[in-house]
Amino acid sequence: MHVMLQPDVGQLLRELRTALGETVLPAVIEPGASRQLKAALHLLGRLSRTWDLPPVLVRADNADMADATSRIEARLAADMVIEPTTCDSAREYSARENDSLAELAPRNGVNDPALATEMARNLSLRSALEALEQRVRGLPVCETKSLCLDELHALFARMTDRESMLVGDIAVTGDALKERPQE
Repeated sequence: MHVMLQPDVGQLLRELRTALGETVLPAVIEPGASRQLKAALHLLGRLSRTWDLPPVLVRADNADMADATSRIEARLAADMVIEPTTCDSAREYSARENDSLAELAPRNGVNDPALATEMARNLSLRSALEALEQRVRGLPVCETKSLCLDELHALFARMTDRESMLVGDIAVTGDALKERPQE
């Protein structure tokens, strides 16, 4: 038997927003306090729509970064531009950092150990990706460099889309949760 908690977090946040907007906001007379309450109500609205997205978006981000890094490394190695070391070092760095970063999670507001681990992996992958981007940017001008920079640009655009979904700036789409290789 499956039991679902009712109301869910999103519903609780929507009801809190409604109650504050209907009862507290009209009673607030001071303009500065009213603006702050309106901003808080806006934030509650965004949170009510996005509270359950972090695990899905972080996992999609991690898969996308790992796949793009592997493709770029493979292209660089195949074209004999640089030795294929970043993918291995990214995996080693990620594995090493997962445990230590996941331990910090409760202090950083993340209570779910699985999400904390994914977030730690995300930070590790971003560090490895930054190092790879610096290596690619340091290459002499060539077709391989251009193709790798195009793939990095497309990856960063997808990552930005996922971050925008997380804060409620854009609607969540199934396509954004999947990695899309650069053609």
